[in-house]
Amino acid sequence: MAGDEMIGQPADPSSSGPGSVDPGAADGVPAAPRKTPWGAVGLIVLLGVGVTAVLAWRGLDKRDERIKSVYLCTNAACGYSESRVPAVGEGLPFACPKCGQKTMYASFACPNCGTKNVLNQDRGLPGPSKCSKCDTELHYGDE
Repeated sequence: MAGDEMIGQPADPSSSGPGSVDPGAADGVPAAPRKTPWGAVGLIVLLGVGVTAVLAWRGLDKRDERIKSVYLCTNAACGYSESRVPAVGEGLPFACPKCGQKTMYASFACPNCGTKNVLNQDRGLPGPSKCSKCDTELHYGDE
């Protein structure tokens, strides 16, 4: 009879729900709840963190090479040059380690021959900058 069923209980004992019986289990033993594989989840998260850390470390290791500039001393008697990362807050020109004068400027490669040159506008000189080797006119962004 349809009215004999209890409210809130499924009419079919084989339907799913709390306390339901696993049809494949022997003797009507309730189904065991599925366990989340936390070990596998933890291993995947740990692996992801490890890969991220290695990639970040390799990127930080190479960042100095990306921002390194070649600086030239514009003192004709000196001619010193060095490749380095500028210090934070260091203004140009900075003191040359060889002659001690404030004549170190960032250099730019000539697009024609590759010779490193300091642009006149960086030194506060009038007129266009020209390559010291091939006499090509130089501008920012030519490299």
